[in-house]
Amino acid sequence: MRLLLVLRTLGQVPSSKLAAAMGVNASSVTRLADKLEARGYLSRGADASNRSVVTVEVTEAGRAIVDRVLERRHAAFRTILDQLPEEKKRAVTVAAQDLVRAAAETSVSLIGAL
Repeated sequence: MRLLLVLRTLGQVPSSKLAAAMGVNASSVTRLADKLEARGYLSRGADASNRSVVTVEVTEAGRAIVDRVLERRHAAFRTILDQLPEEKKRAVTVAAQDLVRAAAETSVSLIGAL
């Protein structure tokens, strides 16, 4: 799931850049990509300027599965938040927004470094 989430954000990229963005070895991405490609969740291609570079991208089926999982997560979080008193719910919401913002800034920095 993490590979699909990161790849959906990056778009079509060389597998080496995907591995760097995920902080894993290229061989780990290759093994995961094999499994995800077999299920139709990602596709491989070649860089137009260098055919020896293998690119990967999320397919429509991959986007659909990511969307379903994210919606389930959101629904689960909503259910949990609905059980909290309003004051705590606001505090958790603000903290979560801060966390998402920090993660987005970190991701941009990491991706820009590639």
